[in-house]
Amino acid sequence: MMDELADLARIDPVEFRIKNLPPEAPNAMWRTYLSEGAEAFGWSKRHQTGDPTAGPIKTGMGVAVCTWGGGGRGPAQTHCEIAADGSVIMRVGTQDIGTGTRTLVAVVAADTLGLQAAQVTPQIGDTLYGVSPLSGGSTTAASISPAIRVAAVKALDALKEKVAPVLGVEPATLVATGGRVHVQGDTAKGLTWADACKHIGPQAIAVDGDWQPGMSSVTTSGVQFAEVTVDVETGITRVTRVLAIQDCGLVVSRLTAESQVYGGIIGSLNFAMYEDRILDRNTGQMVNPNMEWYLLAGMSDMPQIEIRLKDQPERGVIGIGEPPTVPTAAAIALAVRNACGVTLRSLPLTPARVLNAMRQQRQATARA
Repeated sequence: MMDELADLARIDPVEFRIKNLPPEAPNAMWRTYLSEGAEAFGWSKRHQTGDPTAGPIKTGMGVAVCTWGGGGRGPAQTHCEIAADGSVIMRVGTQDIGTGTRTLVAVVAADTLGLQAAQVTPQIGDTLYGVSPLSGGSTTAASISPAIRVAAVKALDALKEKVAPVLGVEPATLVATGGRVHVQGDTAKGLTWADACKHIGPQAIAVDGDWQPGMSSVTTSGVQFAEVTVDVETGITRVTRVLAIQDCGLVVSRLTAESQVYGGIIGSLNFAMYEDRILDRNTGQMVNPNMEWYLLAGMSDMPQIEIRLKDQPERGVIGIGEPPTVPTAAAIALAVRNACGVTLRSLPLTPARVLNAMRQQRQATARA
């Protein structure tokens, strides 16, 4: 609809969106992202709707924006233990369904304690660990990260109480960085993590935490650009490039956050181009429940994907599981429209649907 309105108004689709956006805010950065993305993607080379070049292979570009909640909430109970041998355990009742939650638990705890993530043992997915959010709605990271931070800070404070008398300082003067517990501003006056933990004694430090407001917030914003080629003789469409600009508040683990964006784009590309669940209208049963007729993208179908993840540490943690899934299919469909000059209003964009849309347009033009 946005591109159709832009064409009627004879305005570039990016410019049209910018003109109609609400005021920019930390959770609504589309204006900035659209401008940055257009320049990075080479949007100025985009032609008007319908590729005028000769030959059956037409190219096109499309753009779409997204928003999503991704806020955190409690209860999100956590438990942290530090033993005399320097080992650290962080327990959270939530699960990991492939989103990198285990890594997140270790990263947040390690960052608080001045350690490497490998030095923290995350234990998750057990009802004995307390009430915790489910893995869904892009809310897990924003819910458990503050709780992990709270528990780790409590555990570190307890360790400082043990170490301060040894160093002859007040606990409040101590910090934990780089694998050491030392006086702030004086790394030499302190102990290695292992030596500091030796003063814990036989009873491990054990503390609990829960979600607190102030370390997470809600609502992301993002923009995606897509480029496709369409063979107007066969209807075969290939996605060649995708650029995603996405924020998610504080980026806790860049590798896992970027992986979420890759996954969102690939998932959306699948239902844009391939996935087609066909139901029997009489029985409601799925009639193509197999890998022969329910198609998924393979490696050769993957486009070049560029991700620009925007870090907003002042906003705290926000979930990023679902936001990057939102705009991909729309951007691809609009790129197809830009390539062959017809609007497709249903997914997936199969060759048959592309050819049918072009045939219907030709018939409408002939009647006019």
